Amino acid sequence: MASSSFAQDSTRLQNNSIKKSEKIEEYIRVNKLVHDFGDVNEGINAECDFIIENISTDPIVIDRAYFSYSGDSPQWDKNPIFPNKKRIIKVIYHTMGRPGHFSKTLYIRTNVGELNFIFKGTVIQMKD
Repeated sequence: MASSSFAQDSTRLQNNSIKKSEKIEEYIRVNKLVHDFGDVNEGINAECDFIIENISTDPIVIDRAYFSYSGDSPQWDKNPIFPNKKRIIKVIYHTMGRPGHFSKTLYIRTNVGELNFIFKGTVIQMKD
């Protein structure tokens, strides 16, 4: 993905305090805050990527990434995100045995604040 395209399609984060006078949007830009899978057949994993870009002059460290439910874990490179670099957080939602609508939260804790991403969709139950 080209940097200019990333910048144009990005969402600047707002209303998350870092310090009294700073906001997380001064440090991080993301490609999206919500991903809608739509309809997904049961048994097929639903996958998407959330991209975090460091727009500050200091390294950003993801201390913790976790979901609002148990059973799955996000995947990401644990190294610091250096200025002007990006990091992909991969979400894999295992659909087997989970028919129906879902809306889950991915929580990301960094050294500059916390981010919340939503992923949702509907798992279409497998026919016997």
